[in-house]
Amino acid sequence: MLERKTFRITLHRTRKLLCVFILSNYRLVCDVRTFEQIRYL
Repeated sequence: MLERKTFRITLHRTRKLLCVFILSNYRLVCDVRTFEQIRYL
């Protein structure tokens, strides 16, 4: 029972980290695209 709870917590943390990682990468991609657009203007 305890192991299962720990597993769920770990899974939740991993998912949270993954979300943060994806969001930061997405922001980076957005910045690059914006930079490209500004350069072409």
